[in-house]
Amino acid sequence: RFKVRVTYRVLLVDLREWAKRRGHHALVRDRSLRLKRFVTSTTRAPRRGEKNGKDYWFLSREEFEKGIASNNFYEWANVYGEYYGSDKTRMENARQESGSIILTLDTRGAETLKRIHPDALVIFIDAPLAKLRERLLRRNSTPTEFKTRLQQITFEKNWKHHADFIVMNREGALEKTVAQIKAFIKSR
Repeated sequence: RFKVRVTYRVLLVDLREWAKRRGHHALVRDRSLRLKRFVTSTTRAPRRGEKNGKDYWFLSREEFEKGIASNNFYEWANVYGEYYGSDKTRMENARQESGSIILTLDTRGAETLKRIHPDALVIFIDAPLAKLRERLLRRNSTPTEFKTRLQQITFEKNWKHHADFIVMNREGALEKTVAQIKAFIKSR
């Protein structure tokens, strides 16, 4: 008997952190997709309720920089003063375990992994700019932080044409967004 194994990677570029919440979990729970969630690494402090190994692998700056020097990351970036990256060993272990992995990246990370793994599917989860601005305003950011983050959102929105699939995540339309992403993945 041959065991069929899907070997694709699904890279989500998400402007509203939709993928880390209910939508992402709905994709992983759908057994027909055979996706395993991949947990990336960061140096930022855990937020309330976040757990090491579940939300992120929380590393010290020193640990992360050692990993960079040792070429332990497929991709990494310094985002707003904190490191984020995808550990090679953990990714290969996850891929061997399930065949298919799903992870959330920014545009730079998605671009890098797509170069390394051209078979990966890049799904850009867009959101209305007004909603993104609203979310930024609720963060109580300084004017400089607000401007920097808004510029980043604009850059990422302009990058979306590089994705294999673009879906607009509108308020109250989670099920529709999930259904569109599932249909795209199954069509591949």
